[in-house]
Amino acid sequence: MRRLLHDLEDPVAMSRNRLVRDLFELANDGATFARVRAAVLEAVEMLRPVNGAHSDIAVHRGRQYEIVRCYDLGSESMTDVLHALCIERSQFYRERACALEWLCEWMQRYVKASFHEHGTTLSQLARLRDDPVERARCLLRMAEIHVDSDRNEARARAEEAVRLLKILPGA
Repeated sequence: MRRLLHDLEDPVAMSRNRLVRDLFELANDGATFARVRAAVLEAVEMLRPVNGAHSDIAVHRGRQYEIVRCYDLGSESMTDVLHALCIERSQFYRERACALEWLCEWMQRYVKASFHEHGTTLSQLARLRDDPVERARCLLRMAEIHVDSDRNEARARAEEAVRLLKILPGA
């Protein structure tokens, strides 16, 4: 997630990021870059607590938002962020780790939803692949996507990938 935040202005680097590269395999164009960039920025904004919220969760979310906004997006120094938020280095690392974890989970859900929303599935993508290793990679990614919602589908895709890999020379 750190790399994705860092690469928001670099379409080539963003398209190689493991969190979102499947979206770029469907269409590696400016529209995909803009859509993914907007999704990342939207996720960051979702860290911002609701105005007037003063719960412990809101306080932590507010710190997390400010850390990501200033340090990761704004390229401010850690020292400046520490002073602005009146926190210690250990608290900075804890809050940033929580923020990056939340953002990563959000982006994983976004990628999964994008495949379903646009009517393009990894199974369609897998059929387009000439390279058996690439097809197997797509099938394993499908299994990963389905593991929480449909274990039978996940198992079927993983078994299909294993069968495909077993027929490769040297396997």
